[in-house]
Amino acid sequence: MSMRRVHVLLGVLAAVGLLSAAAPSQASPHPAGFSCPAADGTFNHQDLNKFWHCSNGIAHEKQCAAANPPLVFQEDPRGAPHEGRCVWPWESDRELSAR
Repeated sequence: MSMRRVHVLLGVLAAVGLLSAAAPSQASPHPAGFSCPAADGTFNHQDLNKFWHCSNGIAHEKQCAAANPPLVFQEDPRGAPHEGRCVWPWESDRELSAR
């Protein structure tokens, strides 16, 4: 394939939104004022159904899977690097204290 065809193909992909021509955005190390307490691990979010996943000191906001009733994120009591998990509301200390 010629270089011209490659450039045309990349232009078409960018035009239809399958390829971003912009530089990739970098995750903020402190989104919404959150600072990772450890470089790696999962941590409580103010919203019970969400949690922070820190990887190499960069925080990523994540959400528990959809369920009825909504699941609640529970940190592992041993702390990082042990991963927390999403549990039923009646299994969480957070849910009970948030009532």
